[in-house]
Amino acid sequence: MSPNTGGLFTSVAWGVQYCLGRCGQAAVLLLPEVLALAAGRVVATVLWTALRKRSGIARKEATRVLGKRGAEVAQGSFQHLMETIIRTMRAPRDRSSGRWERRVEIRGLENLERAVAMGRGVIAVSGHFGDWETFNIALAARGHRVFVVRRAMDNPYMNRGFESFWKQVGTRVIWRKGAMREGLQALREGGVLTLYVDQDARHQGIFVPFLGRAASTIKAPALLSLKSGAPILGFAVTRQPGGRSLIQIEEPFVADASLPKSDAVLASTRKLTEALEKRILEAPEQWMWIHRRWKTKPEEAVPADADPA
Repeated sequence: MSPNTGGLFTSVAWGVQYCLGRCGQAAVLLLPEVLALAAGRVVATVLWTALRKRSGIARKEATRVLGKRGAEVAQGSFQHLMETIIRTMRAPRDRSSGRWERRVEIRGLENLERAVAMGRGVIAVSGHFGDWETFNIALAARGHRVFVVRRAMDNPYMNRGFESFWKQVGTRVIWRKGAMREGLQALREGGVLTLYVDQDARHQGIFVPFLGRAASTIKAPALLSLKSGAPILGFAVTRQPGGRSLIQIEEPFVADASLPKSDAVLASTRKLTEALEKRILEAPEQWMWIHRRWKTKPEEAVPADADPA
């Protein structure tokens, strides 16, 4: 994405933000892993106190779903998120040294192979749970062409930096705006297209039950499958003791084109959401509770068979 500087002050502010981000990454790479993770735990504790609005959202939602242990889980999710960020920052170096692959276990690889064998590309779906980026890096390391749909930041310098970073680990970024067109092209090329379905999709989403409440959820996986015939497979990456990551890949399925479009979208989206919900309840501290997942209300939705912009 090319920068739209929007004025000198904004451009300078974006540049400073980008430089601070690069300095943070450099510090994470300079420190031994044990010290980088320890520093991350300190930062997470500070953020839990400083970001009262976000920590309040996390505490409220985790308590609603989990009861009395919700507050502890919410604070633990801050620690988990910071460790995920640090491990991801270190991924290019750890991958080149061979250390990274030794920490990853994949279950259900045959499901991925079945999906790939269909010859229509693969739509991979998960949420911001566990070590979610590990899936993309692992598949790229195995020779797959991996495209990941991401939300662009306002800062174009940060977006360029992210594109460069993900290229280092063998994946390509597709920005959410225009993702349907570029996603279809990636599938035609036989790529693995990764999308995350656990963030509020606003009025363009379809409402499905998620952790006890109706949540606006992106329709893109189902719509892409209907348009392309590509199989969808859910996955989750759960962090294990000792810093290992367990990738679990579900059986692939294709959105049912024999159903009315709205019914096919609903059925596929519910199936994906239920699979993710199951993994979250198994290790709730590994999900990103800080997001306002249920912000959009059902009365704000558009028809289920409408394509996203």
